[in-house]
Parts: sequence; structure tokens; C-alpha cells
Amino acid sequence: MELGCNPQVAPVFRLPAETFRHIFGYFAAIDKDIWERCIQVPLTQVCRFWRTIALDMPILWNYILVRLPRDEPLDRVAAYFARSQSSKITLNIFDDWEQATFTPQGPILQQLLRLIRNYHSQLECVTLVLHGDIQEFIRALSHCQFTSMTSLSLDLNCPRYSRFATDELALLFQRGSNISQLSYKGLFVKPSPHLAATLTHLQVIGPQKLPTELIYDVLRQYPELISLDVDRIVPGVPTALPATVVTVPKLEKLKATWNQVDPGLLLSRLEAPSLHTLDIRQSLKSSAERHHTLLDDFLTRSRCNLRSLIFGDALISSEGLAHYLRLPGLQSLTSLRLLRPTPSEEVLRCFSSRPGDVGSDGVLPHLESLHLAQKCAFPDGAFRDIFASRSAHSGYSALRYLGVDIPESHAADIAYLESLTAAGTSVQRFYSSER
Repeated sequence: MELGCNPQVAPVFRLPAETFRHIFGYFAAIDKDIWERCIQVPLTQVCRFWRTIALDMPILWNYILVRLPRDEPLDRVAAYFARSQSSKITLNIFDDWEQATFTPQGPILQQLLRLIRNYHSQLECVTLVLHGDIQEFIRALSHCQFTSMTSLSLDLNCPRYSRFATDELALLFQRGSNISQLSYKGLFVKPSPHLAATLTHLQVIGPQKLPTELIYDVLRQYPELISLDVDRIVPGVPTALPATVVTVPKLEKLKATWNQVDPGLLLSRLEAPSLHTLDIRQSLKSSAERHHTLLDDFLTRSRCNLRSLIFGDALISSEGLAHYLRLPGLQSLTSLRLLRPTPSEEVLRCFSSRPGDVGSDGVLPHLESLHLAQKCAFPDGAFRDIFASRSAHSGYSALRYLGVDIPESHAADIAYLESLTAAGTSVQRFYSSER
């Protein structure tokens, strides 16, 4: 006997339209890949009922991804804009990385710019990764006011672009906006002054070098900053003017990478009472002076409760790294992620609380998370002996997470890691080859 199914009498089709809206909306909210894979399109192809519901749900269409030249022509993009109705729109535009020299020409680019111009007041989050002609963007959007904009990310890392053009485009998208999150890659121009009351997150990624004085200017002019992520910081031009301390009351996270200036000098004029996460990665010569005291002065001056430190300095000596770990201002840390250098036994001894151990200080008593990214350079059993000495009876917090690279030949240390796992610690082992 042949069996069949009438979709019109299936139980799922007896659900009211409002139930489908909740299901579709929940699906769109939790699946961040929905727009990349265009999963919302099949919802319109199941039946006329589903199609009617989906097309009338702006949340399914207001995240718009444009990849050039892959998305020629722009019919799909235009349909998404229209289906967004009056809702806020997230727009991501990417040049094809495999065709980095691609320059959109003629009607394709004009159609895209016309869509942006027509919906500019609805754009809430914009990401632009461009290698083509940005002058067309500037000319077409010169009269737009992006009044709904709260997040802007610009990646204009192309040597063909002039500094004037990239600055003009960056400031153009900030016009009339209330941006709280701003990201620059391949350029830097000071954010518009009117963002002083709204800007909370700022990221600046090279290739240009940023003098320390410019960093202080940004911190001084945008007091609402909560997070600052900058790289390639270099020493500023010496000045005879007296140095003044810059207070950023709400700054919680500071990330500075690929620096050519010691973190102590970078922070010597800063006060950040709310700081809880510090991410410092520097590229200094081994002979360069590390200003440990200035870093501790910053922490003391700020009176902050620093909880997390990410540190990288490939050429720092073991003695210099041990000096950092002993700083009084770092003893409140609960999380340490040591990217570089390779931790030596001398550095490891700083953590020991055993009386009589040479170099033992029992540093970082509140540490709950420790990540050592480089292969450890110490004899078998040293790791076990040092960290087994940090007991709760001695006032030390238990490790909740440990990431470490220990060779297979270190049987005693591996057995200790297994005991930590059995006790509830999350242990991540890296398996690098023996050296």
C-alpha cells in the first residue's frame, strides 16, 4: 500500500503564525552563521505560509553580508535591504581576499552605494574591508548622516590609499553617529570629538606606529573608554613640558601589543582605577631597560584590582621576568597568561611557597588560572614540587585552569597534572616535540 502525507494536515501547520515568528527569531538570534550560509532563504521556500511569515520578519534580513566581486549582481543584497523594512541594519562589506586587486567598477559599485545612501539612517553596525577605490565611497556618501551607528570597523590596510583619503572615509562614517565601538586596521585618525560622550571601545591595529603621546591624547579626550586595544607603540618625542597624569576612570581593559616601549614607561602617566585586565606584548631588545618600578607605581597610583595579566616579552631575562612576578601591584592576579619567554626553573621558583627554596616567594597567591604558552625549561618533578607547595592551608587559591607544555619524558610532572585533573582542575597540555 502506498503511503502519503498531506502537508496541510500535518501538526506543524496547525501552529499559529506567532509561534513560527518566535521560532524563527530565536533561531536567528542564536545562530550567528545564519547570514553567512543564507539559511533564512530556505525558510521562504517551504510553503507559502512560511514564506509570508519569514518575509515579514526584519530580524532575518537585517544582517547583510556583501562579498565583492562574489556577490555580483547585487539583487540578493537589495532584497535584504528591502526586507529589513525600518529596522536597524548590520552591514559587512568585504573585498575578495583572493582577488585583493579587485576594484568594483560601474553599475555594481554604484548600485551598492545607492543602497547604502538610501538606508544610511538605519545602519547600526558597519564593517568595511576594502582594497578597491574608496574615493567612490567618499563622493557618494558625503551628505549622509549615520544617526543610528553604534559600531564601526574599518580595515583599509592597502598601500594604494592616501592618508587623507582613509581619514576622510573614517570621519565620514562617524558623522551624526553615537558610536560606542570603533575599530581601525591600517589607519588611524582621532575619533570625532562628539564621540567623547559615547565611545567605550577603541581598537587600533597597525601598520602605522603610534607614539605614546598620541595614546595619552586619546585617553584624555575620550574619558568613557572601557577598553583600549592598540599596537606598535613607540616612544614619543621628548618635551620640556611637565608630564601630567591622565586619569581614565572607566578603563577596564588595556591591550598593547608589538610595542617598542617598555610597559612601565607606557603606563607612567596613566591612572586607571577600574582596570582589571592588562595585556602587554612587547618587542624590546634584550639589552633594553625594563622599568619594573614604573609599572608598580602605576598599579599603586591607580588603586585598581588587577585580576588578569597577559604578558609577552621574548627577550626578557629570567631575572627580569621574576622581578615582574614579584611586583606588589600584581599580587591580586587571579589569571596569568605568559606568552613569552620560555619559563625557566628560576621563574617557576617564584611560585614556590616551600621554606628554604632558593628564590621562592610564593607569588600570586590568588592565582586560579595559569597558562604557560612556551615549552617549559626545567627538570622533571620541578613543576610538581613547586605547585604542590601552594596549598589552601597556606592561603593559596586552588588552580581551576592550567595550560602547560611539558615533555612526555617528564613522568613525575605528567602524573601531577593527572592528579590535578582528577581533583577538578581543567588541564590543557600542549604536545610539542622534544628539543
